Amino acid sequence: MNIFCMFKNLTNFINLNLILMKLLKIFIFLISGLLIVSCNESDSNEIDLKSKESKEMVFIYNDIVYKSLYILSPDSLMVFQDKSVGDMFFYLQEKPELAMVVEENGEIVYYDNCDIVNSIYNLKEYKIEEGKNLKVSFPSITFTVYEHDNYGGKNITHQSSNNFINFTYPPGTGGKNLNDQITSFKTSASGRFTGPGLITVILWEDDNFNGKSITFVQNLNASPQYPNAAGQLNVTNLDNYIRTSGGLLHKKRTWNDCVSSFKVMLTDN
Repeated sequence: MNIFCMFKNLTNFINLNLILMKLLKIFIFLISGLLIVSCNESDSNEIDLKSKESKEMVFIYNDIVYKSLYILSPDSLMVFQDKSVGDMFFYLQEKPELAMVVEENGEIVYYDNCDIVNSIYNLKEYKIEEGKNLKVSFPSITFTVYEHDNYGGKNITHQSSNNFINFTYPPGTGGKNLNDQITSFKTSASGRFTGPGLITVILWEDDNFNGKSITFVQNLNASPQYPNAAGQLNVTNLDNYIRTSGGLLHKKRTWNDCVSSFKVMLTDN
């Protein structure tokens, strides 16, 4: 009986070792496969950046200029040549109130929230009946949003005789009234200034001026010697302005078809 038990235990031990060896081989195979895939992806990224059509990303944050080439993978993932620039860009995209400003010269500047933008550009709202000491008098603003690029498709025009237009789509409107459907816009404004004038258009991704925002600015040629000024601020395609999906993947998204509230302001700068 003892010999039989010893033989049985030895057999079980051998079988267990065989099973463990098989599991070890499977584990090694899987690890090797992952390493190969990782290496291939790394190599392909290098090849893609050199062989495929790449684009340049330039932006400013905290007075530091970030610049790198990038490409889009087949599943719209953004791959940066300079990893540190990509890491900073993705870090910014995680900020829930990130404010992107498009300067008149096309420069992209990021701020942590829109309150900082308001402070830097002196963006204040007033109504013409509120007092006489106004830096912009006789203001007039016309703002037209369009469904398609290059001012095509359905459109809605907003007008104001104050220095601002505020509009938010009510929650739950879906695609009604161009909610989440704006692709291009035209702005015309005029007024009498005590100093340099500025047209500003701010678009938010959420209703009631919440979430991430993109701001466009246009200087007006106003001065104490020539106080009357008029100008336009037009954008042909919001698809040209990049954001990402956030999260782990950071797939490329744009500002096309995602605007749910906006402000247009005419101020002195």
